[in-house]
Amino acid sequence: MKRLFIVLLATTAMTTAIPAIAMAHPPAVVQDQDDDNSWNNGGASYVDFNQEYQHIWQTIQHGVSDGAYSRRQASSFYRAMQRIRAHADSDQRRGEFDPETTQAQLEQLHERMHNAHENGHDRQDSYNNRDNNRDNNGYNNRR
Repeated sequence: MKRLFIVLLATTAMTTAIPAIAMAHPPAVVQDQDDDNSWNNGGASYVDFNQEYQHIWQTIQHGVSDGAYSRRQASSFYRAMQRIRAHADSDQRRGEFDPETTQAQLEQLHERMHNAHENGHDRQDSYNNRDNNRDNNGYNNRR
C-alpha cells in the first residue's frame, strides 16, 4: 500500500511539472508515431522541419509518460528543441534557412533521445527485477 501511494505521488508530481515545460512551445499538429523512422523526411524545407520538430516534441512527451525520461532529461530535450526552433525560425525569417544544419541538429538530438529512452527502460527493468527478487521483509530471495 505504501509503495502504491509513493508511485501515485510521484506520478502526480510528474504530471503537474512537465506540462508547464511542454506548453512553452506545443506542436501545432498531432501526428502518428507508429514508425520511429517516419520522423526523418530529409528536412529539405522549413515545412519538413516543422513536421520533424513536431514528431520529436511528441517523442519527448512519450518518454515522459512512459517513465523512460527523468524530469531533468525531458527539460534538457525540450530546451534543445526550443534552441533548434529559435535558430530555424530566425533563419527562415531572414530567408537563410539551412536544411542541412537543422537536419543534423535534429538527428543528433533524436539519437540522444533514443539512447536515453532505451537506458530509461533498462533502468526500469532492472529496478522491477530487483524488486521481484525480494520478499515482503525486503530480503533478497535468491540463494
